[in-house]
Amino acid sequence: MSNDLAKTAVSLRRLAALTGLHRDTIRRRLEDIEPRHKLGGHPAYELAEALRAICKPSSNVDPEALPPADRKAWYESELKRRQLQVNDRELILAAEVERVVATAFAALAQGLRSIPDIIERRCAVGPETLEQIERIIDAEMDAMADRLERLGGKVGGT
Repeated sequence: MSNDLAKTAVSLRRLAALTGLHRDTIRRRLEDIEPRHKLGGHPAYELAEALRAICKPSSNVDPEALPPADRKAWYESELKRRQLQVNDRELILAAEVERVVATAFAALAQGLRSIPDIIERRCAVGPETLEQIERIIDAEMDAMADRLERLGGKVGGT
């Protein structure tokens, strides 16, 4: 951008027309920039400085504070972003995670419950010892289930 053009004074209305954004959106994005000029008694900004502020990605967007058209566009873009994340497997649906975790823990429980039988066949251990092994396995599986439930509560927000 030439130096003259970069320093051109532009109003909020002109910036809104140039960018297609609502004036309130432009005003919020320029709130940290000091107007350098006045046009018709209204604040005006240098074009290059204003465009840099307008185009700078905002990480703290509050969609509820946006005008209706911008809020709709924001939610549509978020929906598309999430759909892309799901398609790229960067984001996994909660139902799928629950199914996979349940399958994994069912397989783990089946394997743990077979340990006393394996020990009985291979090591000729007495019934009292096998019962104690079963109690220990049951207690550990209950503790694991409790930890998993607490973790699910933290993740799910319940």
